[in-house]
Amino acid sequence: MNERPLITFLLIAYNQEKFIEEAVQGAFSQTYTPLEIILSDDASRDSTFEIMQKMTATYQGPHSIILNRNEKNLGIGAHINRCMELSHGELVVGAGGDDISLPERTVEIYQTWIDSGEKAFSIDSEYKLIDEGGNAFDSPPLRYLPQEQQLLHFSKTLVNYVWGCTHAWHRKVFDVFGPLPNITFEDVAIPPRSMLLGKVVHINKQLVKYRTHGKNICKSTNNLTAEESIDKSLYYLNDRINVCVDVVRCINEYKCAIKDSSYVFELEKYISNIYVSRKRLELGIEMLTGYPIIRLYSLLKYTCLYRLRRTDMIIVVCAISKTAYRLHRIIRNIISSSFKQ
Repeated sequence: MNERPLITFLLIAYNQEKFIEEAVQGAFSQTYTPLEIILSDDASRDSTFEIMQKMTATYQGPHSIILNRNEKNLGIGAHINRCMELSHGELVVGAGGDDISLPERTVEIYQTWIDSGEKAFSIDSEYKLIDEGGNAFDSPPLRYLPQEQQLLHFSKTLVNYVWGCTHAWHRKVFDVFGPLPNITFEDVAIPPRSMLLGKVVHINKQLVKYRTHGKNICKSTNNLTAEESIDKSLYYLNDRINVCVDVVRCINEYKCAIKDSSYVFELEKYISNIYVSRKRLELGIEMLTGYPIIRLYSLLKYTCLYRLRRTDMIIVVCAISKTAYRLHRIIRNIISSSFKQ
């Protein structure tokens, strides 16, 4: 038992007073030792941090606790960077302030890391989807690819291959490549680093209760106004562009340490693919923000260069007419309300 490495259980929160107690209890319940638990609040405006404080003061378990509160709101990427400075564990198990980790989660992650020959640099698992009241319902499947195909497919699609709410990573992804850029979706930026250094491994067990509610970052656009939906799409596209920049930087740094010329050529191909992915994102922004003639030109260019996907439809409709999109949302909300009545 004493030969086990120290692991960090990192729980970050922001304005989650309604759920934070269950999240902290999930952290305290972890059966792995030695474990340090970081409870970190990103300058919440509600009582999230006060609840963390009270629970830390009364905790009498075997784990060491580090309590942190940022002086100002940093956002997810910078918040994780700050917590990595505070952490000491070889592995870092990430958790959100509105989710619940099962007691065996850290043990399962550790064993998976050992079984991989310590080559797993990102590890995730299945999760159980719950609503605000804790009621469970079905979660969607996630597609997985063999290790040798993951980075290539990521460079073409920017698909991350991990469930962010269940993600754990090795601290070397930060020691080697440095802090995250100014991003929100850290679970998109970290896995490519792990793919460069080793493996992304999935645990086929439900180890987290992932809570979906109205304030989720990834909540559906169905309950948003047209303006909110457009703003969310812009936010998402800009975040992905920042990820592209960071992944290219990491690949270039890693490429300098590689002596195998064939693999260097392969890495350059990944960079070229990411460049294409970035141009697609930039065209999406043009379709949402430009003058009407620019939006239509960008739509024509986008259609000629890339295959339209279902997830692109918001951008496509906005490119044709933002007014039509707003009317579409209003009519759909009216119809939805009438059915509920």
